Amino acid sequence: MDFEKFITQVSEMASAARSDEPDSDETILTLATPGGRRQVVRAYPFEEEGRPYLRFYTPIGKLADLPRQILKTAMELNASLTHGAFALFEGQVVLADTMELPGANPEEGARILGYLGRMADSFEKMVSGVDRT
Repeated sequence: MDFEKFITQVSEMASAARSDEPDSDETILTLATPGGRRQVVRAYPFEEEGRPYLRFYTPIGKLADLPRQILKTAMELNASLTHGAFALFEGQVVLADTMELPGANPEEGARILGYLGRMADSFEKMVSGVDRT
């Protein structure tokens, strides 16, 4: 299944608002999270060794703005996350996950998308108490 078809099905199943990033391969998916909050998860296609993949990522905060202890906590949480991992991407701490597109199941993609949104929102709330994304 190609990226466009897959991400369309995933966004519908996850009840995520979808928009495309101008001049980019990224798709923006906005999820409603508990307490009237929302979390933006971005998705983009890429290839590695000739195989197509999809990466989801959602920002937590700028690396420079997060205390060292919060970064340590994020790294410790990596071992217990069901999906994804905390990572550094373009100067931000993000929660990210990757799926191989051939044979990918949209229901699994929707579960992963929802999980990343909930976990990132929860961590963001713990860190700042502010809905940044």
